[in-house]
Amino acid sequence: DAHVLFDVLPDDLASPDRLAPYAKVLRPGTAPLAEWLAAFQPPSRFQAPATVRVSCTRPARDDHELDFHFVNYNRTEPPPGPDGKPSPGAGVEDEKPIPVRGIVAEIRLPAERHAVAVEVISPEHPGADQVPFEIVAGRVRFTIPEFLVYAIARVRIE
Repeated sequence: DAHVLFDVLPDDLASPDRLAPYAKVLRPGTAPLAEWLAAFQPPSRFQAPATVRVSCTRPARDDHELDFHFVNYNRTEPPPGPDGKPSPGAGVEDEKPIPVRGIVAEIRLPAERHAVAVEVISPEHPGADQVPFEIVAGRVRFTIPEFLVYAIARVRIE
């Protein structure tokens, strides 16, 4: 719920060189994640409802962009079933997503890189819409336009 980006690595890939860029490495037997998050100031931040999940990918063949995937799980729930228990619904006809707006992203870029553009794509707006951005405290800061279920913010970097 804190919208912190993380990686999960198997032990055989967790060499000291591979772990060096990370702000924190959690291993079995270390402090609980909730305790650590309470004191941690993440390098990238997302102001979003708890119903939104964020992930980041970096295209394997393109070192000039970072893609942030936003998934909004907020929806109008179907009525309870005849037994009074929550109903999963009858399929796509019961999917009634509630739009989300005002998500603010503050992204720390890799060292020596800077943003040149931010584009947002969603099924409602399939063309890449340029969104304004600013640099605040060394982070690229922008707001995601309203979307229903899914949006990608592509941060172009040099």
